[in-house]
Amino acid sequence: MPSSKQILPNGKLPKMPSTRVSTMNAPTVVDHGAGPVETLWCARDVAEFLNVSQATLSRWRREKIGPPFLRVGGVSRYTPATVRAWVTEQENDRG
Repeated sequence: MPSSKQILPNGKLPKMPSTRVSTMNAPTVVDHGAGPVETLWCARDVAEFLNVSQATLSRWRREKIGPPFLRVGGVSRYTPATVRAWVTEQENDRG
């Protein structure tokens, strides 16, 4: 049970800092013995890269207008090279 020093005056526990590690700075290609495999980005990484909210990225997935993505175990993942290519395509389309 938390001590009274850990409980805030409003009766709630303090928020713990996130332990999530961004994959954006991970090596682009990793060799796991089966040949080189590019590290996939999660939605948070792509949203940060594109400077949009995760909600916007989710809407783009629903409307099929955002960068191509994969489903890995029911979770959306993105190939960094594909996201970059999509950005380039958007730039070219807008001329």
